[in-house]
Amino acid sequence: MNDETEPVPTSKLDIDLAQHLARTRRLQYGIAGVVVLILITLGILVGRTIKQNIGGECQFFASISTVPVLAQPEGKTPATSNLGTQIVAGARNAYIGLSCQPPLPPPSPSLQTLTRRYHITLVS
Repeated sequence: MNDETEPVPTSKLDIDLAQHLARTRRLQYGIAGVVVLILITLGILVGRTIKQNIGGECQFFASISTVPVLAQPEGKTPATSNLGTQIVAGARNAYIGLSCQPPLPPPSPSLQTLTRRYHITLVS
């Protein structure tokens, strides 16, 4: 009895290998498609979350940026301190920097005077 088996022809091996590679390629494309869908979904969710957070920040900065500040004539102690002026000016700058809507009204003359006095940047 002969225990040796006939070798498989190379043409059959080539066909089997090509079929296996085709299945593997389809599986890879399927996995890549699922990954892309997951990334798109995550991007949309993150974008919505950021937009909601910015909306809350805009409301916060809008409420602070409209607080009145009072300036006294040069040489007198101003009614609003350096810190108070920094807070109001910073809130206005943040509101404008975040491109919040609606636009803020122009800064009051007293706020402009105090930002110049304290050397605070006021974005217009």
